[in-house]
Amino acid sequence: MDNLFFGGFMNPKQNNWGFSAVLNGLVDEATTYNIVYEAVMSNPGYVIFGDGDRDHKIRVISKMIKYFEVREEYEKCATLLRHKKELEK
Repeated sequence: MDNLFFGGFMNPKQNNWGFSAVLNGLVDEATTYNIVYEAVMSNPGYVIFGDGDRDHKIRVISKMIKYFEVREEYEKCATLLRHKKELEK
């Protein structure tokens, strides 16, 4: 796994915070949403086909879409919307 989930708090080459920082409450809302977005993009198959409550996944993705929409990060919204539609099938 990459530094996004393990490793130090920050990889200067990628400018991503490690998942351990989230667990320790050391990141803000923007960082948390971006970490979750990167996790979704790194493993979309798990999001669609992995264990877990389908409705919960849809709610989380919907919340992420709203967050990125307010910040006018429409490319992220479009990608998340595709995953959401896959889950809704």
